[in-house]
Amino acid sequence: LEQEIKNKQGLIIIDIEDFSSINELYGIEAGVEFLCKFSEILINIADINNIYRIGSDEFAVSYEDVSDFDEKIRKTYSQIVNEKIYLQLADIVIETIDVKIGVAKNFSNLIQV
Repeated sequence: LEQEIKNKQGLIIIDIEDFSSINELYGIEAGVEFLCKFSEILINIADINNIYRIGSDEFAVSYEDVSDFDEKIRKTYSQIVNEKIYLQLADIVIETIDVKIGVAKNFSNLIQV
């Protein structure tokens, strides 16, 4: 991941809150289905080549251009929390997606390879 984002200027880290409860309540397969559909939300927001899964329930979205980075952060958060995800395997709709978002901007000189 370090090499991939070395020349990027902005990074949004997204942590899905309470993701483990989906696995516990509906099964691991439903959790996988949720992650796939969550990834589709991110693909609709950003270029697929700039999206990374960095943990079980954590994703990163990198940007080369940060001229309107604050707007990109707002758009990312807004689109995620306003989405509903239908889990076919569990036959339920996840009405609310809670996330924590962290951001870094103009950090490429801080990464050492």
